Amino acid sequence: MLWKKLVEKALRDESSIIAEPSLKVQQDNDAQRRAYPRRGHDKCVSVIDDHFMPIENWSMSGVLLNGDERMYNVGDNVDMTLKYKTSKGIVEIAQQAHVVRKGKERIAMEFSPLGKETFHDFQRVIDDDAASQFAASQA
Repeated sequence: MLWKKLVEKALRDESSIIAEPSLKVQQDNDAQRRAYPRRGHDKCVSVIDDHFMPIENWSMSGVLLNGDERMYNVGDNVDMTLKYKTSKGIVEIAQQAHVVRKGKERIAMEFSPLGKETFHDFQRVIDDDAASQFAASQA
């Protein structure tokens, strides 16, 4: 019964988005432009050269950091560790990236191709969040 209500709500929400043309265009552009959806609600930070930088949002293809953009130039390659708080503890993921954009105390980085293990680590973070959200919805 709960599943049916969730599906009905999702369909209502989707129909209201589709009814609003400007939202539909934005949604279509994001879907075409991005390989993976952005995630902005996870509890996570990045560590680069022993400096912690908050993560504004991330996806499987890159990350947007809050920090001093003067530290990096567009095109710089960076070794980073991403730390995610999950229900089972902290998940640390070492990953290389390069700077694609910067400005206004924000730095956008695109990940180097993900290895199989790194991909599974990211997926584990996403799955843990989905399980936590589901558990919270049942309470």
